[in-house]
Amino acid sequence: MSRGNAVKIKTSISESSGYHFKSSTDESSYVIASKHGLCHKSDICVPFNSEQTECCKSCDVQLNLSSVMLLKQGTTSLTPSKVYSFPNNDIAIVQVEEKSTTPLKIGTLKDNEGSFTAFGYKSDSMTSSRLLLNTPEITGDECYFNLESIVINELTEKSENLVGMSGSIVFKRDNYDIPIAYSVITTNEESNDILGEQLKNINFDPMHNFFGSIIFPEQSCKISIDTSFKSHFKTISSISINDNLKLSILVPTRKGFPHFNLNSIATELTKEFELILGNNPINNTLLTVSALRVLEQKKELQPVYKLLASRIVESMMNAPHIYSTYIDHTHYHHIHLLNDSEKNSEFLVASYGGKEDLNKQLNSSLQQILYHINHYALDASLISERAFLDVKYTPQECEALYEVLFGNQIDCITNVSIFHCINLQRYATTKTVHIDEQIKSLVQMAIKKIDQSTIDLMQDELSVSLYVLPMNKDDELAELVEELLK
Repeated sequence: MSRGNAVKIKTSISESSGYHFKSSTDESSYVIASKHGLCHKSDICVPFNSEQTECCKSCDVQLNLSSVMLLKQGTTSLTPSKVYSFPNNDIAIVQVEEKSTTPLKIGTLKDNEGSFTAFGYKSDSMTSSRLLLNTPEITGDECYFNLESIVINELTEKSENLVGMSGSIVFKRDNYDIPIAYSVITTNEESNDILGEQLKNINFDPMHNFFGSIIFPEQSCKISIDTSFKSHFKTISSISINDNLKLSILVPTRKGFPHFNLNSIATELTKEFELILGNNPINNTLLTVSALRVLEQKKELQPVYKLLASRIVESMMNAPHIYSTYIDHTHYHHIHLLNDSEKNSEFLVASYGGKEDLNKQLNSSLQQILYHINHYALDASLISERAFLDVKYTPQECEALYEVLFGNQIDCITNVSIFHCINLQRYATTKTVHIDEQIKSLVQMAIKKIDQSTIDLMQDELSVSLYVLPMNKDDELAELVEELLK
């Protein structure tokens, strides 16, 4: 699909590439390309020819389409009608008369994650070429990709190897029902690198107004939340166990005795705790009372740490909380909406894995969910009984959420997060090695204990995020929270 939509762009002075697609809301069709690839003055532009950094981004030249040829699949001509140039990006969108049947979504890049591809036309070639790209290195609004091929020296726009590929769109290699674009290639850098601009960071509203069409679809349900809770933690290591299983080691940012100060974390956990632990929707007061009763009478079920699991996921993954099961549920978990999902609406199951021996619990908690994954599907009765959405979200957000939750748009849960604590009192830590390094070593040992049979249970479409957080001693956080709520 991506190869067939690639467009060869020819002007009287240059050749470049683009991508033919349709609007998300009507039948209007467009070609996305680099601004300099459409420019009729690039041959006499002093800043461009002297390779001044980012000169094309802020250039306000009025693009002249009269000499521009847009060729799809090498021979089919597309007729341009008008063009929008982004004022702060080397990117332009050309409206064309010929219809495309392929809409385009905009995706979010993550630093050093994913495998990508791009299709475009090399100069003097009427056949599209494919570039295989490695994980991106993100620098501000730009991103470097490394070509997954034999190293080619001096990849500049003037080189013979990649002339014409500027303007190509970068996609993930995964297949989606609607292609997801991440970047527009704008510059060939030194050695084996190419540079692109991130599409996710662009404000498309002026372009939508210019064309009178919402060209790029927005996520159908996105909730504004405060993610500042994550500022209480520092990620000291991120480990990719395989393509579907990632682990992040967090530590509290505030230092204390013997290692960390958890007071600010405990204080934050007392805010809106009733929405996760409470079970009486009649009014807010009774909701709070029921949550306090859980904290007091169900200590053996570790409600504070289950609360923490939800808050960690919400802030770290920008995933607003939807509902939690009853505290004594056999498969206790939280349901969150993934705000940054590249699909229209995607939910995540968050679970608490425990605070005992990490060597055993990292493997057993994974098995618990993977063997019983269907028990964690969205539950209509729990949504009705446990989703106190109107307490936290606006009426408009609630309406959008209920439309998704009850709209039969979710087939199954494909995203899981499991949160673990490490009780450092259980381990013989030393003052001669930094505590962060000792924590990393403990986690690495636990990772090695994960059974291969457990990992084999993971399907390709399932994504699992593990979080590990150390504590000074057993139940310290629970004691702090209970003291604050007395």
